Amino acid sequence: MTTEQNAGRTSAISILSSPHGRLRRAQRAIDKRDLQAAVKYGTKTEGFPCPRSGEKRWRYTFADVVFVTDETGRYEITSWPVPGAGLDVELVKITPEIQRAHNNACHLLKDELSS
Repeated sequence: MTTEQNAGRTSAISILSSPHGRLRRAQRAIDKRDLQAAVKYGTKTEGFPCPRSGEKRWRYTFADVVFVTDETGRYEITSWPVPGAGLDVELVKITPEIQRAHNNACHLLKDELSS
């Protein structure tokens, strides 16, 4: 396959996954290919800046999925289905173990960002 042919493929869109982004996609039944399609075909708007650093973020919306990236448009921050779009996500009870794991992940991310 030539470079020109590969460039037209949705799967050729490079997305760098974050642990948080992978977790949210798993919880919300969003495939990585949906994110690639959002970058390729979606509407790109400026997202809210990072609350910690103030860095710019982009928000892509396509096929009832919202995908938030860093300033480069290639590093996954998070994603979610458009509210009311009919994409049902199973509710999960937050147990003390899940809350501890969440808090631990937040601390690890904070430490990673500050180093």
